[in-house]
Amino acid sequence: MLDSAETPAAWIALQERGGPLNGISTIASRETLPEGPILQALDARGRRHYLLPLPSESKLNDNASAGVKLLGFQLEGKPFLDIRCDIPRLNGVFDDLADDLIAAARQEPEHIPEACKEALDSWRTLLRSVRNSNVAETAVVGVLAELMIVVEIVSRGGPNRIDVWTGAEHRRHDIRNGNAALEVKCSKANTSRRIQIHGLTQLEPPENGSLHLVFVRLEAVTGGEISVPRLVSRLRDLGVAPQTVLETLDSRGIAPGTADHLEFSHRETMVYEVGEGFPALTTSNFPMSEIPPGLDSVKYEIDLDRVTTEPLDDTAMDQLLQRLASHESA
Repeated sequence: MLDSAETPAAWIALQERGGPLNGISTIASRETLPEGPILQALDARGRRHYLLPLPSESKLNDNASAGVKLLGFQLEGKPFLDIRCDIPRLNGVFDDLADDLIAAARQEPEHIPEACKEALDSWRTLLRSVRNSNVAETAVVGVLAELMIVVEIVSRGGPNRIDVWTGAEHRRHDIRNGNAALEVKCSKANTSRRIQIHGLTQLEPPENGSLHLVFVRLEAVTGGEISVPRLVSRLRDLGVAPQTVLETLDSRGIAPGTADHLEFSHRETMVYEVGEGFPALTTSNFPMSEIPPGLDSVKYEIDLDRVTTEPLDDTAMDQLLQRLASHESA
């Protein structure tokens, strides 16, 4: 696996060095194949490359993906497979993609080009959605808040606990394990803690279960610690395959690389149990728990500064996260 700290530092060093006008500037990584070290490289156009040393020249010329190419390459008379990133907005995803291809190459050192092409095939659907994608900041902050909580759960329960995140499935609640669920809301407002609820089921607990509302406040800050690449990287370090996370983001309208420029600082997180005393409109507010005919598209706001329910303290919050991280149904 590529070193998550060393790799970005190498790109910075290459940028500071500057690429030659008609060539390519390289740095040897710690990752090696039988024929030698894998090289990180930057060309005169600023494109990023990984050069995988080969035992013989490759004729592969895979241009099927707009963002990432696989090409045979010669450097100082030695043959390489060139994994090249052609779309700058994919730079944040490129290292994760290359990591998958390098892992495939390591498994089949006698057939590196073919193994890398097969691994790239699994990324093609994601790469196709990049070129013409635009994403709204409001959509990104909501997903970032969910990812922040998912990171906390995975850190307690292991990489398989990524399955508690229901983001790609558009279920009623954002996070669920057994009969324990979380609904996550995010705000960029400086002071207000008003949130909008969509529908009469969003704050309806699972049957015989519990529901908690998580309120996250983020502030847009250049260089902030919260961003899509940083959270994907944290999950990767916890053992979650980046492609799993990126596919969920793509299903939410956030194609790879399209939100990487949006950075935030975390200002606060408050968690409330949605139970007796918490102001919520659900189907239980109606006779026989049936929504009257003709009532549709219910939306309302909750001002958390005015609710009488106290938010969870740190100990209760940790217990809740441990419950959601449990491998037994809650």
